[in-house]
Amino acid sequence: NGYNASGLSAVAPQTQEWVTSSNPWVEGDYLTTGTAGSYELSYSSTNSVKQDMQAIELLPSSCAATYPPTPTPTTGPCAIAFNAQTSFAPGSSASFNVPFTIPVGAANPILLVDLMIPNITSSVTSATYNGVALTQAVSIQSNGYTEIEFYMLGTNLNADGVAHNISISQSTAASDVIGAMSFTNARQTAVGASGSNAPASIGPIP
Repeated sequence: NGYNASGLSAVAPQTQEWVTSSNPWVEGDYLTTGTAGSYELSYSSTNSVKQDMQAIELLPSSCAATYPPTPTPTTGPCAIAFNAQTSFAPGSSASFNVPFTIPVGAANPILLVDLMIPNITSSVTSATYNGVALTQAVSIQSNGYTEIEFYMLGTNLNADGVAHNISISQSTAASDVIGAMSFTNARQTAVGASGSNAPASIGPIP
């Protein structure tokens, strides 16, 4: 995320999925890796900007067992796959709803929600999806802004193809920016997360 940014973009092989080109510039993207290791999140901009970053690490779930020529079936990791995204800038409000749909039959889904509040005084009093509380992964304050990452595991997600609301309430009205992405084949455990206001990269995640 950048402040007074112009043309802030993710560097390949990261995939940008949503962006709001307001001030602040807020975007959501992801990096797919095949092996464990230390990775950087990298960005370029057409001008010098203040920025902060937050990262969430998703691990793959296990796929159906295979039966090699041994007595014990062997399970392997599934490939995590992106499946849906949305972004919304509702204007100044103390509460708002953002509809989001988990595709029908999504296996082991996870929902990630990024909330940017343009001050450091307004606090979130409630964050839910379909009436169920979202879990906060990481929160940072820098450059006069607050950014919070939430998530929800598939045990509380309805993979029914129906739009349910991401609902945010906070202590005072503010012109927030919110973005959400969902993925399938994600391990259904608490996520690793990290945040920084250093203008380069985040990693590795503990």
